[in-house]
Amino acid sequence: MGIGTLIVFIAGILVATISAGVTLTTQSRLQNKALEVSGKVKEGVSVNFQTVDVKVLKNSYDENFGSIILTMKLAPGSGDVRLNRTLIDIIQDNSSGIYRYIGNNSYYVNKNNRLIQNIINSSWIRLHSDLDFDFVEDFIRVYNSTLLQVNLSSVGIKDIIIANISSPGQTFNNNYTIGSEVYGELEINGTTTTSNEIDAGMLRVKPYSMYNNYGGYTVEQIINELDHLDGILVDGDVFKIYIETTEPLLEDSEVTISIKKETGHIHRLSIALPSVMVGDRIKVYPWYVLFL
Repeated sequence: MGIGTLIVFIAGILVATISAGVTLTTQSRLQNKALEVSGKVKEGVSVNFQTVDVKVLKNSYDENFGSIILTMKLAPGSGDVRLNRTLIDIIQDNSSGIYRYIGNNSYYVNKNNRLIQNIINSSWIRLHSDLDFDFVEDFIRVYNSTLLQVNLSSVGIKDIIIANISSPGQTFNNNYTIGSEVYGELEINGTTTTSNEIDAGMLRVKPYSMYNNYGGYTVEQIINELDHLDGILVDGDVFKIYIETTEPLLEDSEVTISIKKETGHIHRLSIALPSVMVGDRIKVYPWYVLFL
């Protein structure tokens, strides 16, 4: 009986040991999983933006309001934000657009459809566009009566052959590709009235990125923390986001702006524009903003 009892006792100890090992392993896995999930949840809910000010600006090349400036900061205790993984979605009355981060720079020229209101002649004329996406504005001119030259700041001059405009009365209804890599298109419509010139309002620029259905936004850092890095926002930073919308901002309309982080967290606000918009810059927050 003593030996049998000892055998049963040893077997009980072995079973208890195995059970304890399984329990500890399961507990460790559950604990690690819980920490992982809680960390992701904390990151998703702790990163948040606070809107300080919202303005809309009139375009420099026409009479339409076409730009939004968001002055923002991160909420206290917020985690870091990587801008290259943050999208901005803007919904207007008749259109919507997705905007990606294109750099830290207070000067911005979005890749948008432009009707050039200047006469195109032998002098370099502003395109109000950044066709090669290097944060430097590009230019255009007439050269030798049969060429348009587009000066792309990062890749040089691209020649476009056109009909001879050495005499007035040349009629255009044409589209031209800018560069073999297709940086965009030029659309010319109308009849010239002066030798060696394309009349104001005849030429429209269509950057290639429009066909990819996205635009760009830039960020200007106003207040930086000591550990600041371009493209990363940290708690304590105050910054401005510049967005040039794909469609004009119309009076008495609503615009919904959604900032979407990589974690899935969305900061959304809806702006109601006033029925009368006078001047070049209009403040629409906090008087005309509704948070959702």
